[in-house]
Amino acid sequence: MSKSKFLVAVLLICVGPISGFAQILKVAELSARDLENLNRDQTIVIMPGGILEEHGPYLPAFNDGYLNAWLAKRMAEAIIANRGGTVLMFPTIPLGAGIPEDFAGLSPFSGSYTVRPETLRSVYMDLASALGDDGFRKIFVISKHGAPQHNTALLEAAEFFNDRYTGTMVILTSLIYEGAIDTPIIFDEEEQKEHGLIVHAGGEETSQALFLQPQLVAEDYVEAKPYHAATTTDLIRIAKAPDWPGYFGSPRLATSTKGAAMLEHRSKLLIELALRILDGYDWTTLPTRADRGANDPAFRELRENTDARAEKERLIQEEWISIRGQ
Repeated sequence: MSKSKFLVAVLLICVGPISGFAQILKVAELSARDLENLNRDQTIVIMPGGILEEHGPYLPAFNDGYLNAWLAKRMAEAIIANRGGTVLMFPTIPLGAGIPEDFAGLSPFSGSYTVRPETLRSVYMDLASALGDDGFRKIFVISKHGAPQHNTALLEAAEFFNDRYTGTMVILTSLIYEGAIDTPIIFDEEEQKEHGLIVHAGGEETSQALFLQPQLVAEDYVEAKPYHAATTTDLIRIAKAPDWPGYFGSPRLATSTKGAAMLEHRSKLLIELALRILDGYDWTTLPTRADRGANDPAFRELRENTDARAEKERLIQEEWISIRGQ
């Protein structure tokens, strides 16, 4: 065999659909035979998620999904570079629970197309069972969203998988992990005074969108009125205002450069955490976003309104099923 043909043969082996080399594969593109041939012990499944929820007049409803997909890709690349093996990527799952409208008990805005917390838990439990029954034992979920019930549902699904299969399913974005990476200063003192709490669709998320999907950010974000919340109680007051546009903070402060700095920091933290977990770190000792504001009146109201909205929908659905079955 000539040298050139030999090199081509080696290249084909390295990039082939299933091989013993480090590789990132998309489950949606693989056949049953491809998946059966994967070495379960050397394969890590990454499942990105992304809630569909309103992000005010300036950002796309799938803002969180674009973020999570980007983080998942960076993490897959880092795992391959540092640990080898195979990363099996799921398509982004566009489901989530809890919306900022729940601070005020409002009906969902256009763009907030969510599921009940118990539905979200069931979906991830079902997928966990499917993967577990097929022999996979290492799963990382990246589904960043701040609502407590969203994180509770995912964490319970992971606990179910870990108990049933003695595996490692970790909701990385539900864990509060500081790591050893210095947090960049994004907003200067004056900007922070204008912005207030960083909660939803403000300067931080708009900056991230300008970096990830600039073509989807409305150009008039630079004229956005600030909705400053100094305390969590202010979130309720702002959301109950008749003209509230669906965001907190000040989108007009956003820049692509700020978004790049924030995402670089966030990805480094997640990668550091994931690699430590693969090396045996006990992530169960970390606090979680499910407990966010556990003793805070504003977040208690948020939870109660999310639960009330979910319960109302559950009763409507069960009534319909009952009548249809008669």
